[in-house]
Amino acid sequence: MPTIPVGTSTARRSSSRPWSHHRKPATGTSALNDYDQSGRLPKWSLANGESYVMVGDPADGIIAGAYAFGARDFDKKHALDAMVAEATQPNQIRPAQSTLDSKGYIPYDGQYACCNFYGPVSTQQEYDIADYAIASYAKSLGDTATYQKLATRSQNWQNVFNVGSGYLQARYGDGQLVPGFSPGTGSGFVEGTSAAQYTPMVNHNLKALIEAHGGNDSYNKYLDSLLTNLSNPSATSADLSNEPSIEIPWEYAYTGAPWKTQAAVRAAQQELYFDAPVGSFGNDDLGAMSSWYVWSELGFYPETPGTSTLVLGSPVFQKAVITLANNKKSHHHRAERGG
Repeated sequence: MPTIPVGTSTARRSSSRPWSHHRKPATGTSALNDYDQSGRLPKWSLANGESYVMVGDPADGIIAGAYAFGARDFDKKHALDAMVAEATQPNQIRPAQSTLDSKGYIPYDGQYACCNFYGPVSTQQEYDIADYAIASYAKSLGDTATYQKLATRSQNWQNVFNVGSGYLQARYGDGQLVPGFSPGTGSGFVEGTSAAQYTPMVNHNLKALIEAHGGNDSYNKYLDSLLTNLSNPSATSADLSNEPSIEIPWEYAYTGAPWKTQAAVRAAQQELYFDAPVGSFGNDDLGAMSSWYVWSELGFYPETPGTSTLVLGSPVFQKAVITLANNKKSHHHRAERGG
């Protein structure tokens, strides 16, 4: 029976990778300290500076997720003000936001002249996820106007979804799709990923994505195709060593096939993680991959950044006890199948 301590941090991290961390809940105190000292929420801070290595606005998911899972040891109103300011005013964390607001998508051939900008489709998805995280947080604080505004704006992924292909695709400024598309294309995407790998990352509205893809049966087949080769993924397979893919196995739970989530997650645990000195199958990114493994072993996963939504899988342990920061214990028991 594992016992897992959960702590909090109040210091400003000299180096952090929120792009990796927003896929797992963490405390928001350090992010706010960054904002107070630098005027921006961290994106990929390094040696007390901002490197802008990755895309999106990932601190929002960290702060909102921390609150959703019970963290209260930070200035909640200040956090909301900081997140909203960064989502609505010109800044270097979201250099393409004004273009996205005016056109409804981020053009592939646009000029953004700042901060290592690349991968407009991936960036748009990251902005959308961040917007929904802020919206969820605002709603929990009673700010319905901000919730409605950003929850609505977070749905603009639909402007780059091609119903004909079933994938998110890059568009030029004139609205035309970038030619030469295939599911394995990296045009418009980041981190060596592809349309096939990034399209599922609409964590905040999977129902709409599944419907747009043709419904449960069609989407199940799509997920099947992504998860057929976990150990040696191609450009058209989920790469569970890289953050954009790590939520994919959990999406069967949204199509009425939760047993497929259980099977896919268990296969990933057994094929990709080892209790031996053989090295990691990918970059752990300051604990992003390790935290996925811990969540999955417990039998659930935080699918939607900024919320407390947990998708159920299959717990490995008969009983697990999580010790929270206030020293309270959360007990989890695996139900046994009846004979």
